[in-house]
Amino acid sequence: MDIITIVGGIIVTLGERIRHIREDNGATQEEFANKIRLARNTITLIESGRRNPSERTLADICSVFHVNYLWLKDEVGEIYNHNSNDSIILLLKSEYDLDDLDIQIIEGYLKLPPIERQVFKNYIKNIGNA
Repeated sequence: MDIITIVGGIIVTLGERIRHIREDNGATQEEFANKIRLARNTITLIESGRRNPSERTLADICSVFHVNYLWLKDEVGEIYNHNSNDSIILLLKSEYDLDDLDIQIIEGYLKLPPIERQVFKNYIKNIGNA
């Protein structure tokens, strides 16, 4: 059974959102499938609502086509991410049930220069060895 949401009285399925992304990027089902490492018939089944995509497939669509995970999953926010790091962090948040502090820690770490990351990693190793 396909996942659905209701927007303005119109039922919009996850498969329809995926079809929209594919068509908006000018890709055939074959081209779209190849970019996210799936078979064409899998895309056909997903778009028709006869198969639900895995979380991995959703993550691949978001990564390859710079799609906002929340829009793809629940039609919340803008369709496309202007910053691909945002979509990756949202995927992590969803998959691992991260809170706002977790996100701040991850974002702070990613903003560190490499030398400071190494200092942080060494600190964490020392804690683990204590």
